[in-house]
Amino acid sequence: MELSLKSDIKRLSYDLNKIKASAIPKATTQALNKTVKGVQSDLTKMLSKVTGIGQRDVRSDLKITKANKVSQTAKVDSSEGRAKNLINFVSKAYKKPNHFNAKLGKGKRRRYRAKGVTANAWRSRKTYDGTFIGTGKNGATLVFKRASGTTRTGKGKLKSISGPSIRQEFQRQYTKAFMQSKARQRFSKEMARAVKFQLSKIK
Repeated sequence: MELSLKSDIKRLSYDLNKIKASAIPKATTQALNKTVKGVQSDLTKMLSKVTGIGQRDVRSDLKITKANKVSQTAKVDSSEGRAKNLINFVSKAYKKPNHFNAKLGKGKRRRYRAKGVTANAWRSRKTYDGTFIGTGKNGATLVFKRASGTTRTGKGKLKSISGPSIRQEFQRQYTKAFMQSKARQRFSKEMARAVKFQLSKIK
């Protein structure tokens, strides 16, 4: 999924007839690139607030392609923003195997510390029933849950539990509306600045 910003050269040519034809693409390219960079920042802050993913990680999942002389198009692409394991939303002090599923007490009063892992995904603190913290094949600490069905040992197969995905959030209607609104606002301002700059160069 990606947001694409395109310019209407004919309309700009009509509105900016005082600028030499060679200056129009330059102003457009400059405005598009300023706009797409700004939209990336807007999305980073908004998606971080919604998902609970740090802004640095959100920004790295939002790749931009700048406009140039050949292609008057600038893009924001979220295709690399895959879902992160729920462990990324667990408090640092509790990110250790068997913390939540540790057994407490003795005899009949013996019980698990919690029904599952408590995490703050989507900025909402929640206990995910049946989940626990374990070690993955690559040695990473992850949140798992036993899937339905059994293995030869009589235990359900482990399933990695994911939290928010920037790629999925990017596709939601509210995100699209937010992007389009910010893009229109920014492009209008950036184009005016670019035109002013180009005019100053040909006086």
